[in-house]
Amino acid sequence: MLERHLAYRQFGEAAIPLHVVCAELYTGAEVVLSQGSVIDAVLASTAIPGVFPAVHIEDRTLIDGAVAGVTPIGIALKLGASSIVVLPCGFTCAAQVIPRRALGRAMHAMTLMSSRQLRQDFERYAESAEIHVVPPLCPQSQSCYDYSQGARLIARAREATRRWLDGGGLSSCEFPQQLLMHTHG
Repeated sequence: MLERHLAYRQFGEAAIPLHVVCAELYTGAEVVLSQGSVIDAVLASTAIPGVFPAVHIEDRTLIDGAVAGVTPIGIALKLGASSIVVLPCGFTCAAQVIPRRALGRAMHAMTLMSSRQLRQDFERYAESAEIHVVPPLCPQSQSCYDYSQGARLIARAREATRRWLDGGGLSSCEFPQQLLMHTHG
């Protein structure tokens, strides 16, 4: 999919500076990739432990950047960003049951932890930059890690994000209510 849709292959070919955050598998240390293959970097950054394989780049074994830090807001600030747009996945707030398998429960827990960490990072850095957090889909009954309805979720998210943008989302720096801990029954 990346090879089919990505307009460039190397970081240096991007129209604006691009940085991808991963975590080192053995230590959990954050790793910021800014050169080399963009496809390898994206695969490493999305290598959810237990779901997708780690990616080897140079002498490092890399996994999902969320292991090092859910939102790389601090990294963006260190790199000089003054305006940041965060696209969170949110969490399953309308599920009828919690997953029964260990991996499903771990993924559910990760989404809850991610939402809490995002709020902490937002509050910590709000005075250092304009931070715009796009509201995630809500109510959401499907796990963010269940890709069986990917096309439908992408369409819903695109429509919701368009409404947020048209409604002045980028002129506001408020934390979305959809990311506060809640359920829908």
